[in-house]
Amino acid sequence: MLHSYPGAVLVVSLLAGVVKAEELPPVSHCAATARFDLSVESPERASDVCVSADEPTTFFFDSRVAVGAVEFQPEGRLVDWSQGKESLSTTVIPKGDYLPGERVRVTVRFADGTLPTSASFWLVGHAARGTRRVEVYRQPRPPDVLKKERDEARAEARQCQEDKARLLAEHEAPGGLMGSAWLERAGVVALKELKGLLKERQANALWLREATSYSSRSRERPAQ
Repeated sequence: MLHSYPGAVLVVSLLAGVVKAEELPPVSHCAATARFDLSVESPERASDVCVSADEPTTFFFDSRVAVGAVEFQPEGRLVDWSQGKESLSTTVIPKGDYLPGERVRVTVRFADGTLPTSASFWLVGHAARGTRRVEVYRQPRPPDVLKKERDEARAEARQCQEDKARLLAEHEAPGGLMGSAWLERAGVVALKELKGLLKERQANALWLREATSYSSRSRERPAQ
């Protein structure tokens, strides 16, 4: 005879939740703008696109998308979606409870009927931010677009290098009390014990255990 215990039910529920969370696919790298090139030779596979709950992500195409030829699987996980002017763009907005790692497959079919006739993407939930602009090309990209993409990549790499240098500078020396001790050993500041110079009142409920002052070993010279 089986008995049900609240604790056992709780453990089973927690384990079930862990299994469900582990089954979610990992979130791919997110960028503010993503670009995809379609070709007849390329394999038919769905590319990952990061999306955020209640935030719009817009797909821009260089070919018209057939009216009503946008499919979502599973359905019901988006607040709204709409096709833009001349069916050259599609905007999707995930629901507010869209989970990080959650995936919805979106498939668009092009109006001209030439190959490739369709394109598929995975809308992958991201906790912090999602891709705002997705550019999809069926034709070779013009030189100005390639130049723009190159400049953006260089700017992003330069920003990453600057952020890395700033973080390294901020963590070069420890902070707080450990930072003070480090500065003293490095000869940047001078330490002076003050306990022997201070007088304690016997009626005071607080008692002095240790008192230390730190001062800079170097002084700024006045401007000439």
